[in-house]
Amino acid sequence: MLERWTQTLRIGVARNGIGLVSTRGWPFRKSPVLAAHAALSDPSDVLQGASGLLSETLQAHAVGGLPARIVLCDTLVRLFMVAPPRNATRLQDTRAAAEMRFGMLYDDAPGQWHLDADWDARHPFLACAMPRDLRDSLLEAALSAGVRVVEMLPQFVAALNRWHRVLAPHDWLGVVHANRVTVGIPGGGRLLSVRVLQLPQMAGLDATGLAALLAQEALRMELPQARQLRLCGMVPPGWLVPEADGLRFTRLELTQTMGRAQRAGRNPPAANLDQPGLALALTGMRA
Repeated sequence: MLERWTQTLRIGVARNGIGLVSTRGWPFRKSPVLAAHAALSDPSDVLQGASGLLSETLQAHAVGGLPARIVLCDTLVRLFMVAPPRNATRLQDTRAAAEMRFGMLYDDAPGQWHLDADWDARHPFLACAMPRDLRDSLLEAALSAGVRVVEMLPQFVAALNRWHRVLAPHDWLGVVHANRVTVGIPGGGRLLSVRVLQLPQMAGLDATGLAALLAQEALRMELPQARQLRLCGMVPPGWLVPEADGLRFTRLELTQTMGRAQRAGRNPPAANLDQPGLALALTGMRA
């Protein structure tokens, strides 16, 4: 009974599949127990496919009654920075600024998107727009399996929440998924900027090429060059080097912890941590 009381779920939703991870034990720092990975039959229809697949997976593993956190891949959401008005004093002021900024950036109907943010009336803040239909369908799928969703957030936000305290001055955070790197640039204890780098030839891009791209971004934004890139997610092997062109590379990941736990026999040995859904589910999890 105590073990189930301390059990929680993490669900990763990618364009091509979902991953389900369960953690047990107090204080939630034992190695995760891998429950499932399921692939979408039609990745072009994420809305219908992901919600149906999530409902089936949760019901198949009899996890009703457990709390869950859902981590969405960054390709399913829109992340952007918002500068609050100078006279902003209320939540309504910051929300209005975020809605206006969203409309300027994407020329899309804000009613079709669920908007969430840090809501800071004094400093620029990070905002996230999730497709409302996708969000609602995932919540409904979880509810149908008796699972209570306590949080739904993008992969970048999950990583930022977990690792922001370890980012030193001139550290940049890079969250990798598919052919995309979401880069967070902190400063003064806050997030200064978020940049999305689309890398269609990511497999052929080595650490030197990535360092050059980040140097160009720093010049374009008139920010100091990054000294260290802290990486999360499905990081290409060619980026796992100590340093390239003066830029240090560090991987912030839980998969090593899972690997050690599996070798010690504490988890099912069949876990494939290279699956996108599982990588998303593990993002932000404490070792």
